[in-house]
Amino acid sequence: MKLTRTFLFTLLFVLSAGSWSQQPSGGQLSKFAPAIPPLTVTKSQPVALLLAFDTDQSLNREGYAKFYDHDVKEFGEVSCQYRTLMWTRSGDSVSISADLPLVACPTKTGFTYAGVAGHFQPPAPASKKAAADGDDENLPHFFDCLGVWRTNDPARISAEISHLQQRLAAPACGEKIDDPDTGNLTQHERISFITPNLLSLRGYTSEITGGAALFTATDEQREYGLDDGKTIKLTDLVPAATVNSVFRREFTKQGWVPKWSGGVDIEKYNFAKDAAFTLKNYGGATHLMGLHIAAGNAEREFLAEADFGVAPRSVALYADSGLDFKKFKQIDPKTITMFTSPDRATIFVLTNNSMIVIDSQSKKELFNLPHKLKFNKVVMAEWALGANTARWESELKSAAAQAPASLCPSPSTQRK
Repeated sequence: MKLTRTFLFTLLFVLSAGSWSQQPSGGQLSKFAPAIPPLTVTKSQPVALLLAFDTDQSLNREGYAKFYDHDVKEFGEVSCQYRTLMWTRSGDSVSISADLPLVACPTKTGFTYAGVAGHFQPPAPASKKAAADGDDENLPHFFDCLGVWRTNDPARISAEISHLQQRLAAPACGEKIDDPDTGNLTQHERISFITPNLLSLRGYTSEITGGAALFTATDEQREYGLDDGKTIKLTDLVPAATVNSVFRREFTKQGWVPKWSGGVDIEKYNFAKDAAFTLKNYGGATHLMGLHIAAGNAEREFLAEADFGVAPRSVALYADSGLDFKKFKQIDPKTITMFTSPDRATIFVLTNNSMIVIDSQSKKELFNLPHKLKFNKVVMAEWALGANTARWESELKSAAAQAPASLCPSPSTQRK
């Protein structure tokens, strides 16, 4: 009997140890400890980090190669392009407290929800004449039209998606095109970055007429103030003289010419007139990136970028992490960025495959789990403190319940 009790106790201990090893909180000293400087911590309170990701891998490549590919498989699914996750710390406990298949951005009047819906129309059966002639130049009709939609009401999410899908189902995204040679139209809007103050959209439209010689494309950048709806320009944040100087130097160095230049003198070209910006995060600091289009051979267009420095706090409130990104990157090359909570008590380190949460004082890990995301970039980062953490969690769970299952189809329902 004594042996049996010993055996049962040992078995219970082994099973318990096995379950403990699966817990997200290991409590061990973080490998990033040498890179964490002394931080002055204010009164500790519940804190949540809200991040949104652009998860569309189909656009994670340069150029317009996919527009010349006749294979429909190349276009893939457009659903579930964005993902929002929230990690909440209360005491020494950390959990994933929200998960949505869209962007959920807190504003003064509630959350703004942004996402995409797409429509695919299979190509019509090839005519007997085309088959007889061996004509393989007839491109299929793809209406890979993505629109960014926004609503402050979680209950309207399903209705917004349904409305957009109906609009996209119309020929050429709602436009009647009689000419079959120009009936293959792709429209695209993507979120560059979103905060309570700003929604930055990068619009992309291309018309495919078959063959590189007839290919044209245009890019537009739009930034909207969420509170007043006004458009923000790069020249509102950077002097026009600086914009012109930077672009002129870059274009001269690269041997580029402005879009539709037709022999325009670079020295006299006003880049600031049409220049716009996007936002990129480098190790906790948000930078303004100037954008402009240069025309190249065969009517292909290339995007020039110029870094105008750290964005104003009014545009990116979370930018100051107080940490040295290079030191974290040296310790783990997979590090993408890190965030320090407003009370300085918690450090969130985002890598290619995991989210790691560290207590800034003990430098011990409280959380280390794979996020299971393949993403191009973070498009939003916001903080909730104190009572707001529970309020955000409640509202985001309500929004997640409103998002239709069709937004993220299962693999079995996706196009083969």
